[in-house]
Amino acid sequence: PNIIIDGPNGYHSEVIIGIQGFWRDRPEQANPYGEYNIKLVREANLDAVAAALGETGLVKVLPNSSSTDKKATSKPAKLQMHTVCQTTSQSGIIVNVTPEDLVHLDADFGVNCKEFKDIVANDDNTGPVIGTDHITKNVLNVLPNDTLEGVVVTASDVIITTVTPNEFLQLNSDGSVDVLPNAPVGTLTLVYQICEADATSNCDTATVTIVVVAPPAAPPTPVDAVDDTYSNIGCNTFGLVGNVLSNDFKGITRANLELVTFTLLTGSNNNVKTDPNITFDALGNVNVSSLTPAGTYTYSYRICDKLSSENCDTATVTIIVLPNGVTNIASQACNDDSTLLNLASLLPEGTPTTGTWVDTNNTNALQGSTLNALGLALGTYIFEYRIKDDKCPRTIALNMEINDDCKVLPCGNIVVHNAFSPNGDGKNDVFVIDSIDDLTCYPGNTVEIYNRWGILVFETTNYNNETNAFDGTSRGRTTVKKSEGLPTGTYFYILNYKSLNGNNEVQNNKKDGYLYLSK
Repeated sequence: PNIIIDGPNGYHSEVIIGIQGFWRDRPEQANPYGEYNIKLVREANLDAVAAALGETGLVKVLPNSSSTDKKATSKPAKLQMHTVCQTTSQSGIIVNVTPEDLVHLDADFGVNCKEFKDIVANDDNTGPVIGTDHITKNVLNVLPNDTLEGVVVTASDVIITTVTPNEFLQLNSDGSVDVLPNAPVGTLTLVYQICEADATSNCDTATVTIVVVAPPAAPPTPVDAVDDTYSNIGCNTFGLVGNVLSNDFKGITRANLELVTFTLLTGSNNNVKTDPNITFDALGNVNVSSLTPAGTYTYSYRICDKLSSENCDTATVTIIVLPNGVTNIASQACNDDSTLLNLASLLPEGTPTTGTWVDTNNTNALQGSTLNALGLALGTYIFEYRIKDDKCPRTIALNMEINDDCKVLPCGNIVVHNAFSPNGDGKNDVFVIDSIDDLTCYPGNTVEIYNRWGILVFETTNYNNETNAFDGTSRGRTTVKKSEGLPTGTYFYILNYKSLNGNNEVQNNKKDGYLYLSK
């Protein structure tokens, strides 16, 4: 019942208002006069009547929450409308029925109804969002899944307010949500409300859920294991040959056992040669015993970052042990030089003097430690210096290259070219005397040139075809202007020059003849 009436003489009635919107009654007791208390009660029956009225099509109503989920994603295709009614008068009225009320007494309640469109705010969630020391803007927008009358709302359709705030979330007027600086790791929530801009009592709320995660850890500083090679291991170099960590790095810092772990890897490759006389200690030191046979040995190791066990690198160690303590040295000599060479002077400093030289190529040019390279064929010869030592018998192998770099070439012949054309074309522009510039063979000369009347037109000392040469310009007594040069014609030259004989004695020589100048 939604109308309850109490009256005189025990009168009581509970009724449901009819579809016409009114109720009428006539008391049957003998004395009906007195005060009647009429109450309009909003309860389930009133809502049921409202629903019934809605089914008639006269009004559209919003079903109660017990029968329909307001936030269901599937809505009827018809317009989503509901009517909200409120009384504009008191919910209870007291009327007095007297004998003068011969026909009826009206008791009216004022009701104001307003039709609203359905508004639906749906929950939002996102993540993971990385927490930082600055604002992370627009991680989501709450409006794209909110509707008004089934249509997605825009910021201008609604008024957005925060119902339950979160100190690390900021809801903006356009519906976007920002994550504020230093947000803690975890799930953050915020409750907001949207209200229809044109009917601010038409509202709905929803919850925003954002999962914040910690920033990813910075990648570890890479470790770099660099390959190592220890070569020429033999006498005087056995023992500690090095430490594999000496050229390894963590970032730009030299690797050490405070930063990395060191592990010698057990080789599974049968092609890799190892030897029990070669050992690695826990510090990365490499020791090669003098008992190690000659050969090339290969090992692998791994270093890992102590702060990140997966941050590792591997490298290869190559150890080359020389046979029987052989040390290789090299030198060279000229086969055109008769100077005797003492090979002992070529041995490394500190080499014992008790060794013996061996001519392994049987050149017959070695006597004791003295080598005479004169006349040896070009090539490389090996002369071994063998040292007998019970602790370390060893050999120094001298690789001697025999060349002819010191050989003196024969002197060229003095040849006079008796014609030239000083016309500036870059060809045959000067008077040329072959080999005259070789001062080793021809240590001095003079040149004189005369015209056909016997007048000296050019003279010089140490003629060399280049910086000191006759180019058709007079250097003697002549009436010809120097800028114009000598005229075309026949001239006469006199060449005096010095040379050396087989005994290195100076000889004086002379050549003369005609010289033709053409322009």
